Amino acid sequence: RVIYNGGDDVLALAPAGSALRFAHALACEFNRFTDATASAGIAIAHHLSPLDAALEAAREAERQAKKVRDKGAVCVTLMRRGGEHTTARGRWEAVMPRLEEVVKYLRGGLSGRFAYDVARLAYSLEGPGDMLRSELKRLLSRYEGAPAEPSPKDLACRLNCWAAELPEGVKGLADWLIIARFLAGEWGGDNAAVP
Repeated sequence: RVIYNGGDDVLALAPAGSALRFAHALACEFNRFTDATASAGIAIAHHLSPLDAALEAAREAERQAKKVRDKGAVCVTLMRRGGEHTTARGRWEAVMPRLEEVVKYLRGGLSGRFAYDVARLAYSLEGPGDMLRSELKRLLSRYEGAPAEPSPKDLACRLNCWAAELPEGVKGLADWLIIARFLAGEWGGDNAAVP
């Protein structure tokens, strides 16, 4: 539901499973008509969470998205009911195709623990590169349910490249994987559209 629409500002409430695609579609249309970029801040909160906290998280996410170099970015804050928040940001073109790919793999059987294993890696690696690629390949090879296509080596290369495109590097990759893990559950089910 659109709550406010004025100029280039939009405030909308959407199900978690469609919020990112909705915001991305708006950003693409804005770009098509104006030849300018649009950034978005998204807060994913439980329906029983205080609305003012979700709105403030969305505003802060928007501020963080606008700090991404060259703008045209999205920032998502996942607000868990237990109080822990995960925030990830990046340019639309770096986030959407890869996020949807990872959601597909998580739905196809890739263990959700993979996201948290990458989060642990983020503390020990300086940034994307050969070491990250090797560690991602090792992690993907040890999980049953990991996709056969692409191979662990190819998927590790893709994820390494994604980390290189994100403002926070390996930590940003880990945060997007954690958000993908959540969205894989939200986007699943008979009535969900597969990204």
